[in-house]
Amino acid sequence: MAAILAVLLLAGVAIAGYLAVHHENHVYGDATLSLANCPETETINCDVVNSSGFSEVLGVPIAAFAIPTYLLLLGMLAVCRRNPAVLAHVFTIGLLCVAYSAFLFVVSKTVVGYLCLWCMRLYAVNLSIPILSAFAARRSPQSLVAATFHDLRRFRPAVVRAGAAFVVLLGITVAGDRALRAHVKAQAAAERHRIEQEGGPTVPAVPETPSGPSSGLSLVPPAYADEKPAPPAPYKLAGPLRKLDGGKAAPFDLQGRLGKGKPVALIFWAPNFAWSERSLVSMAQALAKDYPAFEVYAVAGKRDDQKDEDLVERFAMLEVPASLPLLADDGFAVSKALAVEDVPNVAVFSAMGQLVVAKIKSPDQLLITGGGNKPASDVLQQVAKGAEVPQIQRMFPYYPGSELVGHCAPPFRGKTFGTGAPYAFTGKGNGRPTLVMFWSSTCKHCQVDVPQLVKWVKAHPNAADIVGVTIIKKDQAGQPSHRAITEQYIKAQGISWTVVEDPDGVVTRTYRSISTPTTFFVSPSGTVTDVWYYAHEEGFDAAMDRSLATAKAGAATACSAPAEPDRPALSMSVMSSDGKRIELAKAVGGPTLVHFWATWCKPCVAELPSLVKFRDTIEKAGTGKVVLVSVEGEEDGKRITDFQKTLGVDLHSYRAPQGGVAGKIDPAFRVPRTYVVDGKGGVLEERQGAQDWADPAFAEGIKAWLDAAR
Repeated sequence: MAAILAVLLLAGVAIAGYLAVHHENHVYGDATLSLANCPETETINCDVVNSSGFSEVLGVPIAAFAIPTYLLLLGMLAVCRRNPAVLAHVFTIGLLCVAYSAFLFVVSKTVVGYLCLWCMRLYAVNLSIPILSAFAARRSPQSLVAATFHDLRRFRPAVVRAGAAFVVLLGITVAGDRALRAHVKAQAAAERHRIEQEGGPTVPAVPETPSGPSSGLSLVPPAYADEKPAPPAPYKLAGPLRKLDGGKAAPFDLQGRLGKGKPVALIFWAPNFAWSERSLVSMAQALAKDYPAFEVYAVAGKRDDQKDEDLVERFAMLEVPASLPLLADDGFAVSKALAVEDVPNVAVFSAMGQLVVAKIKSPDQLLITGGGNKPASDVLQQVAKGAEVPQIQRMFPYYPGSELVGHCAPPFRGKTFGTGAPYAFTGKGNGRPTLVMFWSSTCKHCQVDVPQLVKWVKAHPNAADIVGVTIIKKDQAGQPSHRAITEQYIKAQGISWTVVEDPDGVVTRTYRSISTPTTFFVSPSGTVTDVWYYAHEEGFDAAMDRSLATAKAGAATACSAPAEPDRPALSMSVMSSDGKRIELAKAVGGPTLVHFWATWCKPCVAELPSLVKFRDTIEKAGTGKVVLVSVEGEEDGKRITDFQKTLGVDLHSYRAPQGGVAGKIDPAFRVPRTYVVDGKGGVLEERQGAQDWADPAFAEGIKAWLDAAR
């Protein structure tokens, strides 16, 4: 039993060392290490637990304390053959380890909100200590504890030696941890310097494990020295694509278009994802205008639960060139092979069909080429001219929030976390710079910057206003409450600034934030002067000084409004109850919910009473209005009128949508569905299926979208 325990303790030393290295990397380094064999779920997140505020005691990782403890126990086991009484001490120390494990388990479950599988492995080692040592001693637990206390009272030499050994082992462990911390901090500082010099961290520009012969290199030598090598084969697409033309679909041989003498650009996008839709419009227009040599295709991955009409309808709402073909990528086969599921992305193929780059998100994005860092627009120009550009492996990430720099910070409204009190940000500070920080209590990179910001605020009171914006996930039965985790995190960190809840992510989308933490620096006059997109493991104070200096420099400069985003347009005509046909845009005239329904649709019928009550509430409050559109025909006016009588309410419903988007597909392909539109008919948000309009949380999100539609 002692031998088995010794093996487990050795394993425990390895696990504790692994956790300590991970902790130092995440809290003081560049947070690049992730704990292996720990799948992240709603209850399991090893990275968060091992880098939380409870993962250190007196500046030392909790896991590191296990190392001298286990080494001491190994030494005690080594002498237990000639001095079996030592097993009593091993047993009692094991009981203390079990008690501490139970405490940490409760803290992880109730305060941090997650459990760590690697910590659980240490808990298992701790549990084995008293069990195996009791079996090895062949004595009752009571007698082992009594013997330990007897030796402690007598201050026996074995106790003194064990205490001295633990102090020495602890000192060596702490010294080793400090050396490791200094090393990872130095590495992080060097990486931070490189990032600042080069413009940001780099990301892959093509699949890191390409599925086809995309490099254009041939390892087969020619048969004769004077024989020219055969041209490389075009990139092999991972699957077939279908062309969607209105309500019709047909196989499309895109593979046959590669390597036929014309460069090809594939714009990967997703319906209802605002950034990808904006990028589809801007990139399609830019390619058509500035690089007409390209054959351009819009490609949308299609899930099993989607219909072709879902893609076609949304595509028809966008202002793309009329000649742009829409291709469906069933099951994301092509998208996965090209690693472009994180839309938007533009994949570029040369005239010979070679993959040049797969993940362009903007013409301004910097690509790392053999000739230095170049904007994507330069590479597009080269390929358009017929040049065979070597495949680009790395690039700098692009953040759409950068488009707000130099423009007015968008105003927004929300509710204060904890109190629910209304909060309004006008876009300007009170004579001071303002930091608008998008964050989450469970975001591991936020947990790097937030403590540093708390410390900075204490050292620089009233130097800047700070607004934290966070999306609170809806509670699920049997899962940790994200709200409770956030509340505890705010309290534990001592966050003093205002934290605003962002219902349905409206503010997040308005600021074009796609990751956390993202921090916008706003000058006193309301201009966005700088944006942070990643955490600062090193150099936080220096970075704050630079960014705040930039914000203060723009104090007297009036800001200009950012460019109005290209929103999908819900264009069509509808027939009113009096038989007259009008354009839907005229029926809107302000923030509106456009709701498609039908009398034959059972979910629609079940949903209507709560929707009508919601309509009455928002129209009475002046928040917005609801426009009902039945997908039934012009001849169904009487049916709708009779249906209204069964409800005892006038629905004021239009019917028979025609033309525009409705001319591309049958509007009855999926009902009910609801769109939030602005006064010009631009779509901000879409909801498919019946909704619970009586749910306060859902209603709050819809009202936030209506407010944004203003």
